[in-house]
Amino acid sequence: MTKSKAVILLNGVSSSGKTTLASELHDLLDEICFVSSLDNFLSSTFKPSNSRQIIDDKILENAIKAYLLSSAQVVRTGFMVIVDMVVQEESWIDLILGAFTDLEIYLVGLNCDLDTLTYRERMRRDRVNGIAKFQFEKVHVQMTYDLILNSSVLTPSQMAEKTHQLLQHNRPHAFQRLLTARSTMPLGRDHTH
Repeated sequence: MTKSKAVILLNGVSSSGKTTLASELHDLLDEICFVSSLDNFLSSTFKPSNSRQIIDDKILENAIKAYLLSSAQVVRTGFMVIVDMVVQEESWIDLILGAFTDLEIYLVGLNCDLDTLTYRERMRRDRVNGIAKFQFEKVHVQMTYDLILNSSVLTPSQMAEKTHQLLQHNRPHAFQRLLTARSTMPLGRDHTH
């Protein structure tokens, strides 16, 4: 049985299959688990229909910090949470480390080839063409994972089963490695937010 009070953070490019994996994994879990989507959080915060609304980088970063802290609070109240997000900026890694530092967190990376991502993006009406390509070279920079899945090759149910097996049989280690790597970054590099 999966341990309670765990965070499963799914990181991957837009259209890589994070939301589908989160749903499939949710179905496999025995305990109550919240699924927390950054896309849903941001769409409830900002008005996408208002094209004149310009989101300042600092405002966006503060919104992401609020999202992560609220997800962490769900875990602190005794529930498991699946965090579905795109770690698009390196500075967001520090937000993740700050929010979840005292919690058990599994980091799961989703890879997918660019052709498949572009195809999926075109097929979905809720995606802006070009987002996946923009994110492709950025999302996994400086990240480390407990599990890496390739959604170009694996089905959503296969990815969910592999993630479920990870939760049942392994302790997370990637978060601590990431925390150590970020704390030993060269002086002069701003990585605190």
